[in-house]
Amino acid sequence: MTTETFLAALRLFFAQRGYSSSIYSDCASTFAGANAVLKADFAAYRKQLEEGARSVSCHGVSWHFIPPGSSNFGGMWEAGVKSMKHHLRRTIGDATLTFEEFYTVLKQIEAVLNSRPLSALSDDPDDLTALTPGHFLVGGPITATPEPDLIEVKTVGDLVLVRDERLPPTQWPLGRVLEVHTGEDNLVRVATIRTQSSIYKRAISKLVVLPIDNSPIDEHGGRPDVSSQ
Repeated sequence: MTTETFLAALRLFFAQRGYSSSIYSDCASTFAGANAVLKADFAAYRKQLEEGARSVSCHGVSWHFIPPGSSNFGGMWEAGVKSMKHHLRRTIGDATLTFEEFYTVLKQIEAVLNSRPLSALSDDPDDLTALTPGHFLVGGPITATPEPDLIEVKTVGDLVLVRDERLPPTQWPLGRVLEVHTGEDNLVRVATIRTQSSIYKRAISKLVVLPIDNSPIDEHGGRPDVSSQ
């Protein structure tokens, strides 16, 4: 990209999502040790980032660079890039798309990634809904009345995502853990879960816990009484 194109991409992003308070990025330090052509690319890239930082600073946006050669500092966004590329490869393959087709595919993949469940939306044991990135992007009217905190109730099971490779994109089956089952080694291998349609057992390798509490689950599927510890 030219610097002007880079800034145009930033303006497009802010027009869609609003101004961010902070932006994090790498500084392409891997270019620095390459040949003269890549060094020129590195200089141009740094110029884009610095110009972008100056451009958005008037809107209260802070631009943060991770340390050179420390890609692990960008693990969160690198994971997002990996997920995007994964869906692109599976969807497009070797096909050649027009700009409109490619942009549509990108937006559909964006919808898939932003529909992923992050954590339980509440601590109600009968609530099978989850918080997703979409809640932060599009929001919604507040219609629920205040509820008491049930986090310490031992009958409250974890909200889990049930992995099923047969399901189409944007479909995320959720369930509540009713009971866990240990093997001969006294380790949990299987859990009984309740979904919106039925109750069944699944291996824990097929379950992804959506965190709402860091305290461990005991062998009966409940949480220890932290007040007595």
